[in-house]
Amino acid sequence: MRADPAYASTRILMLTARGRDTEVAKGLALGADGYMTKPFSTKDLVDKVRELLG
Repeated sequence: MRADPAYASTRILMLTARGRDTEVAKGLALGADGYMTKPFSTKDLVDKVRELLG
């Protein structure tokens, strides 16, 4: 998505069950703006989305 100019400003939040430090680092290095591991609360998800949207 990052390579497509139409989506250049789109925020990417990865939601995954993989939470090891190496996997988080890889997701962020590949261009994700945020990374959350399951399980997470709805409140935490909403807070993270608000943070990413400014």
